[in-house]
Amino acid sequence: MWNLILEFQQYQEDLLELLEFETEYAERMASIEKCSLEEAMAKYTEWYYMHTTAPGSHDERLALMRQLAFKEARRRFFEERVIPEQQKRFIEGQAEIRGSRAGFIAEAHPEYYSESPEIFLTLHFRNYFAPDSPFAHKQELANGLLQLIGEFLSEHPAVERVQCASWLNNVPDFLSLFPDEWLACRILCLPMEPSTGWWGSLIDKTGRFSRKRAELFKKHGGFSMPNMLCRCKIEDLLHHLKKW
Repeated sequence: MWNLILEFQQYQEDLLELLEFETEYAERMASIEKCSLEEAMAKYTEWYYMHTTAPGSHDERLALMRQLAFKEARRRFFEERVIPEQQKRFIEGQAEIRGSRAGFIAEAHPEYYSESPEIFLTLHFRNYFAPDSPFAHKQELANGLLQLIGEFLSEHPAVERVQCASWLNNVPDFLSLFPDEWLACRILCLPMEPSTGWWGSLIDKTGRFSRKRAELFKKHGGFSMPNMLCRCKIEDLLHHLKKW
């Protein structure tokens, strides 16, 4: 959600609205799946991960969700535990965007949804150009991605493949930055995890919670742009980008 123009006050207001929206979804899913509310909240909402970076045990997450079943308890928890943690992440996140390559950030990470030990160039993406759509700056995106790959390979020359798990893998403008192989191997990231890869689709280009997208979500009964994993060879991506 964060970018270089968003104020923290705006961010925390929208974050609370998003978390409450996620909670409404968990309530519906609890009814559909015939499970407890705390189980659905642990499965579908980001509440737990907004106050700590520690994964915690399943029992710890359930215990917290049990406490957060009531709106007033969620408000107190948000003010006392979430806001202090998010203030730190907000500052770190903006610094990360400033140091990015047109919004692209690289990480050396094993292949997602696999037991393979192979390390991938793993992409993360933020909107460096807010309040503009990043896709109004596609040449800069392509150039930034080329620069990032070069820097990554100088430190990890043995890595051969690149991956990204994101709702953005449903967006034609984003997909146009990648070769055909990227889309051909696209897979749905299941089971669903409470993460930006899923819920980020409800955030607009300015970093604000999109009530319009939220209404579409309700209309469709779920995600119209689900979290998708795509992969390809770095060599093929470089060849594709150099044609821009």
